[in-house]
Amino acid sequence: MKQYPGDRTIITAYPDMSRVKPSTSQKVQRSLFKEAVAYAKSILADDSEKQKAGLRLSARTGSLYHALLKEYIQKVAKKH
Repeated sequence: MKQYPGDRTIITAYPDMSRVKPSTSQKVQRSLFKEAVAYAKSILADDSEKQKAGLRLSARTGSLYHALLKEYIQKVAKKH
């Protein structure tokens, strides 16, 4: 669905992305984000680790999940 000014809404087909080839950089970034999600989920699944992370990232604005994603991505960026 697409919405245009003047309360016009048009139903459209979902774009076919099957022929789109992601660049090498996109593949790297997607892989990094996938690792960051796995890292955040593993910490949130363990109550003691979740509590430690909550204390460590207490100055955050937003959810602990997003703070953990940011922490992981910044940690990997420092290595490179």
